This record gives sequence, C-alpha cells and structure tokens, in this order.
Amino acid sequence: MAGVAVVVSFFAMRLRPYIFGTGLLFCWLFPVSLAATERLYSGEAVIEEGQSVQQAQLAALDQVLVRLTGQVDRSLVSDLGLTATDLGALQASQQRARVEQLTADGTLEEQLVLRVDFYPPAVDTLLRNNELPRLGRERPAVLIWQARRDALTDVAGTSDPQGLELSADPTDEARLDAYLQSLFERASKRFGVDLIEPLGDALDLSMVNAADIRGGILDGGDALRDRYGAGMVAMLDLEQDERGDWRGRWFWRLEGRDHSLSVTDPRLDVVIDQGVSGLLALMADRFAVQLATDPGGLRRIRVEGLVDQRQFSAVVNHLSELSVVERVQVVTARERAIEFDLELAGDGLEDQIRFSRLLAVEGEDTAGTLVLRWQR
Repeated sequence: MAGVAVVVSFFAMRLRPYIFGTGLLFCWLFPVSLAATERLYSGEAVIEEGQSVQQAQLAALDQVLVRLTGQVDRSLVSDLGLTATDLGALQASQQRARVEQLTADGTLEEQLVLRVDFYPPAVDTLLRNNELPRLGRERPAVLIWQARRDALTDVAGTSDPQGLELSADPTDEARLDAYLQSLFERASKRFGVDLIEPLGDALDLSMVNAADIRGGILDGGDALRDRYGAGMVAMLDLEQDERGDWRGRWFWRLEGRDHSLSVTDPRLDVVIDQGVSGLLALMADRFAVQLATDPGGLRRIRVEGLVDQRQFSAVVNHLSELSVVERVQVVTARERAIEFDLELAGDGLEDQIRFSRLLAVEGEDTAGTLVLRWQR
C-alpha cells in the first residue's frame, strides 16, 4: 500500500553550489538587493524553429512588461496591439546566445535564445500612456522554505507520518534537487523576484520545521524575516502523486496578511512558475505605482540623525536610486538634519524608502514635510 510522508533528516547535509539540503527540507539562495534596473528591463525569449526574430523580440518585451506590472495572466503586447514597428523606439540592443537548460530527466538541452535590452524611459512612457502601474526596483525579497513529499511504500501497509526511508534512488533525488534549483533560478530571473535561502542552522530549525511548511504555519518563518532582511515569507509544500502529477501548495505572508495558492500540473516547472508569478502579482497589487502623467511633482523631506559625511552620501545615493525619484536637490543642512526636495515620477515614495531599511519613516511635521531618520 502506498503512503505519503515527509522525510526530514538533519543529520546529513549535502552541499551543492547555491543549494543546501537538510534531508527533504530545502531552500534556495538568491541576491538580497534592489532589483537592478537593467535586469528589470531586459527580456529573453527562445527562438523556436520557424519563428521570426520579431516574434522573439515581442515575446521578450512581453516578459519585461509582466515583470514591471505584475499582470501575469495576460499578454500586454497583444492587449496593447504592439507590433514589430513599435520595437524601434523601445529596444536598446539585442544578442543571440546558445544556452544549456537542465531538463527534468537531468540532461542538458541546448536552446537558441534572444536577449533584448529595452530603454527604461521608453518603456515607462509606454506604461504611463496606457495607465499601467509599475513595480520598480524596490521589491520585498522573499524568504522561502520548501518541504517535499514523496510517495513511499510501507511494508506494513500503513503510512508513517514520522518518516520512512525513501523508495527512490538517491541519484534520482539528486537529479530532482538540481532540477528544482534551476527552476527557481529561472523563475526568479523571469519574474524579477529575489528569493532568500535560510541558513538552516539550529536557530532556523528551532522555529521552522516540515510540519509548519505542510500546514502553511508562517509564524516561525515570519519571526526569522528580520534575520535575513526579507520583506516576505513564503513556504512551499511540494508533493508528487502516484500518477506523476505535481502539486504545490504555496503560502505567503506580506505585511501580516496570509495568502495561499494551490497548483497541480504534470510539469514541475508550471508549479514553480505559477507560484513565483503569484508572488510577483501580490507585490504589484500592493506596491506598484501609477506613473504621473505629467512628472514633476515635488516632495519636501527632512532626514534626521546624520552624524558624518559618509551617512550624508549614503542618503543622497539612496534617494537618487529610488525608481520613483527623478531628481534630488539639497535645500538646507543644519546640525544633524538635512532637507531635500525630491522630484517624483509617481507615488509610492514611503513604501520604497521602507524597503531599504536605511531610513525610518516618522511621519509629517506641521508644514507637511516628510520626516525620516537614519537607522543604521
């Protein structure tokens, strides 16, 4: 009789590049930083046999528009009626490359891909003219845990919820580990979502276990969020049934609100892509900003608690890099406080400031100036 159980072993740790496994409790590591502008505005499409370069260019543009708007269930290229003639004003450069993709059976498949870089101001103008919101570089990084359940054969005819020996060959398990890693890397790049791998040390494992992940209990992971500088916590309970179909039960927490998504598909890449795209859609729903039709709105801010030139430079650089800020101008500097005028391209300034944790938002003074405080 076949049963289903989760096997988690903390005694043997297998190390691979960018992936660390403790039994069947896994997590992946990706950069924890503001998403680079050039990465958000660069798309990639496979050139299929018989497909024109223009079709691949439009597919790459569609990828960029999904990444910027979080509208994952539609083709904006199609809905906006964009054609190859529109690419001239949007495209900066392109290159072809042959890349190897890891497949589910562990083999490498060579693909011809077209990588296209688009002009950020031109794409932003396209979004503005069509009243589409934009999710900028400031995105909450996701602390992600995953537990995998495998179909097991129990000689006693019962399922042991405490865990049994895997019936699968260890080689198959290693192949699946590597394939999962590649799928998360691809999804992270495709959707512009940064994923953080917990260390899996004693502190982590004292607060998060496989039962938490299966039940979508996010409290332990949420308590560890600050440890890793993450803005969100996600858990994935992954299971393959006897027919070979994969089911992924996703659980997320953002700003204290819990969300979930269940995906079942014969293809594991579909389960991973839909989960990560769901994360992107949730971020966009909360944090995407409507670009101003007539950019140029000014906002006065005051940063307090600065003690040296290094901190002042860090603040100026940080404000200049915010995607909603067009220009930064120093107005006054007195004692440990400096006032700035920010020329804004849209709303969402306070959310973007909070993401970095460099400055704390303290509210507005009686004159309507936004007051921030250095907190590092």
